[in-house]
Amino acid sequence: MSNVGVIGATLTGPLGKTEDGIVIGANVEVVEPTAHIGEALELFGSYDRLVYEACRSTGLAGTHQAYPEGSKVKPPFFVYSLDSGGEQYADDDNWYSMPRYRVELIERQADPVVETALLMALKRAFGPVRVYEDWSESEHARIVSYYFTVTKEGN
Repeated sequence: MSNVGVIGATLTGPLGKTEDGIVIGANVEVVEPTAHIGEALELFGSYDRLVYEACRSTGLAGTHQAYPEGSKVKPPFFVYSLDSGGEQYADDDNWYSMPRYRVELIERQADPVVETALLMALKRAFGPVRVYEDWSESEHARIVSYYFTVTKEGN
């Protein structure tokens, strides 16, 4: 997996491997992005793929919108999608709308290391991120939602 433009955090410390061979660690070290959004977009081909790669750079498993019914994915994992609202701006002459992405981190209990790694990966790739925390009783899971927009020039 390439990391151009999407590295936001590197996990260091005691290392382990996930089931799919991704090396993970216990501490978070912020690093500089390696390219601008435009260069990363050229490499990955779509903003969806860029969002996915930024999230995967943390070592988490994830998918777009939802896992298929019956999937046996264990938390923590992420799910991302375009938020229906987006950001909208207008004046007397112009109207502009920017899509807003939502990444949801699903976890059984709070894990500051994982939450910070995902936050920093998204911040470094896309800029400002809003974070909301919630609990889903039906899923018996904590949900940390990250909202952000994609800019053309990078951050």
